[in-house]
Amino acid sequence: MYFDSDTKLVISGVVILLAGLLFSILFIMIFLILLVVGLVLYLGRPPVIFYYVFSCFYYMYCRVFFC
Repeated sequence: MYFDSDTKLVISGVVILLAGLLFSILFIMIFLILLVVGLVLYLGRPPVIFYYVFSCFYYMYCRVFFC
């Protein structure tokens, strides 16, 4: 299929925006996980409810981004 130059420009722009959005979301999630690990190492073991809440958020994150 042939696309003119304007269509190619729009498609490449959308692909770049989606890739940047995905990269930024993954970067933020990795940063938050490392922040939690650092806080656990610094502050010691948290209460048991923390593990339940964190595991629920991690499960939702995996379901959204990795289906």
